[in-house]
Amino acid sequence: MAAGNWTCPIETADELYYGLVDHMVSLACRRQVPVLMLVGHEPTMSSALGYLTGADLRMPTGALARVNLNLDNSAELEWLIPPHLLTGG
Repeated sequence: MAAGNWTCPIETADELYYGLVDHMVSLACRRQVPVLMLVGHEPTMSSALGYLTGADLRMPTGALARVNLNLDNSAELEWLIPPHLLTGG
């Protein structure tokens, strides 16, 4: 993507825009990569975090979360950074 000058491979999946959380998680888990970044909209992102980690939370618009996926298919929310801390404002 031009914005952000990303140098890593980027893949878009338009079918996820109105998709279900379990579809998004399934698609992400099929990727054979050590690190994966998902970008999406609410309420899908909060629902996905809850689906993966069991956490009851709301992911604010513009926030960034890190989830560690374990070999036993469990997941842990490592951190959730609100947008005002990412922009310095």
